[in-house]
Amino acid sequence: MSSEATKIELIEALKKERARWEALLAEVGEARMERGGVTGDWAVKDLIGHLTAWESRPVAWFRAVRAGIAPEPPRWDRQLDETQVNAWIFESNRRRPLSELLAESRATFEQLLNLVEATSEEELTSHDRFAWLNGSSLREVIAGNTYEHYQEHAQQIRAWLAQQSA
Repeated sequence: MSSEATKIELIEALKKERARWEALLAEVGEARMERGGVTGDWAVKDLIGHLTAWESRPVAWFRAVRAGIAPEPPRWDRQLDETQVNAWIFESNRRRPLSELLAESRATFEQLLNLVEATSEEELTSHDRFAWLNGSSLREVIAGNTYEHYQEHAQQIRAWLAQQSA
């Protein structure tokens, strides 16, 4: 999808990739979601927490748009690099029950979808409306934290599933 995609195309991409993600989770099954080794020591459960944490960032951005303010900072220390953030997310979620992580993941996605639907096309595509985006549009920054991120980790899960059945 191009950075010039419309709001409708964005919503369709979000729904499509989320449906694929949910289908993959169903294929894995809850009984296997806590087995490590999907990517390093991480289990599917860990990836669910990871994706939810990153997806919470666009939720904060869209809430800020609705409120006319700068977004809340992330829960993690902004001085951390991406690897350190991912380790922080892992540690923050590792003892949480799978059912809680799944519920939070689904609720975060629904919040995001509702917020995108409530955002105007102009707010979505403007490059200079929100200073905190440093010249990017909301449309441009959402993919890596949402549907493209699902795709990345879905590939890892599919490879892991293939190893499990081999």
